[in-house]
Amino acid sequence: MTTEILHQISLDGLDIQNCRGQAYDNGSNMAGKYNGVQAKILEKNQLATFIPCTAHCLNLAGVNAVGSNKQMQLLFGKIQQLFNFFSGSTLRWEILMKSLKVTLKPFSDTRWSSKAAAVKALYKQLPDVKCALINIIENGNLESKPIAKNLLNLVDHEFICLLTVWNSILSSIDCVNVILQKETITVCQTAKMIHALIKETTNQTHPT
Repeated sequence: MTTEILHQISLDGLDIQNCRGQAYDNGSNMAGKYNGVQAKILEKNQLATFIPCTAHCLNLAGVNAVGSNKQMQLLFGKIQQLFNFFSGSTLRWEILMKSLKVTLKPFSDTRWSSKAAAVKALYKQLPDVKCALINIIENGNLESKPIAKNLLNLVDHEFICLLTVWNSILSSIDCVNVILQKETITVCQTAKMIHALIKETTNQTHPT
């Protein structure tokens, strides 16, 4: 990868010795201290300081925030269970889609934009999802009925409260995440966006 990057820089008529910064995600192949791309380029130019990708760092902060709290892990586990249940059967999916305008979505632990989309789709259509579960409980087959009943029981007061909070938080994070990936954003603008996001999420989780 280092060879490809250096080759492209050369093709573009640029001199690696004029480079004063590198920014990649935090994967070991890119950010590794000894064998990562950034380390290899530093061997060519010690002034090419490495800075981890701000958008990727924001994603990692979200991953660690969920991983450090059992309630949050359970919440996202329940959201995934709901998606898996409906998507695991064409019939169940048809029953669900008769009630929804936007499909439920799966999510990735590393791509936080997918978590924002998954939470938003469920948050805005939760009553309709519950109606679909009730429909399956009343009219589904012997295999689906008990699973639907258990899932309906999971959608309790705590689940709804946490879903509401996380919809607000993830919407804010996703908005900043998209802006941070724009080619025209500056370091100063990035710092302002991050500080504003910290303030906003703090107010959302600790309202006065």
